[in-house]
Amino acid sequence: MGPGYSDGLREFEAGYADWRTPPLLGLRHMPRYMHDGRAATIEQAIELHGAPGSEALESVDRFQALGDRERATLIEFVSAL
Repeated sequence: MGPGYSDGLREFEAGYADWRTPPLLGLRHMPRYMHDGRAATIEQAIELHGAPGSEALESVDRFQALGDRERATLIEFVSAL
């Protein structure tokens, strides 16, 4: 997401520029999303990963290319994890 969103923390061998993605299991119990809770919805969390230079940009583009029904189905699935 770029250096502007770095929290400056280290975890074991991971530095501020590295990221250990937590598993999605239990996601339905989260009141907010992303490492700092700035996304109120799963869809917003996906969209926020579309920042210029993001490694997730291609995935965000593919998500945005889905039809309304496909997008809703994907969000429903992820929300159930």
